[in-house]
Amino acid sequence: MIRTTCILIITITVVMLFVAVNVTGDAREAAATVMATIKPTPEPTSKPTATAKPIPKPTKRTTPKQTKTVTKSTPKPTAKAISMSDLDLLARLVHQEARGCSDEVQLLIANVVINRVNDPRFPDTIRGVIYQRGQYSGAGSLGSVRPNEDCVENARRVLEGERFCPAKVVWQSESRQGKHLWKRVGNQYFCY
Repeated sequence: MIRTTCILIITITVVMLFVAVNVTGDAREAAATVMATIKPTPEPTSKPTATAKPIPKPTKRTTPKQTKTVTKSTPKPTAKAISMSDLDLLARLVHQEARGCSDEVQLLIANVVINRVNDPRFPDTIRGVIYQRGQYSGAGSLGSVRPNEDCVENARRVLEGERFCPAKVVWQSESRQGKHLWKRVGNQYFCY
């Protein structure tokens, strides 16, 4: 768990540095900006001590009443680490499709890509989905796109497992596609 957290912190720091270098054009200034945002871990206030826990007395077993809980089902992120190339490519697509749009639109666009990766009708990689023939018209020019910080952050959130639309929503366009409309935000339609 600690190793995963450390890797995640290092990955986020590298992404922030990458974005800052692209924005400022100066590696020293970018590194100073990134380092200024990193807060040191506070020192512990006291040293933990081992304490003996009392052994509980046996009690009469009762069967708890079963309660029905309703939870909203969302797909769980996979255990694999976020690939820097996937983050970069998804952020570029989000920038291409929704630069200047709200965070909601950017998050939904990134979410549609992940929904497609998980849908058997589409390729099973982010690169495969984005470059699938006839899907994203601007995919051919993504190499020259420099995503802004919002696009990188929104792509990261979706890659880390946050979900903003149902898994069945696999169409996003400025016109309706698929059989049903899930939601329209601005000029973007999100359909299934």
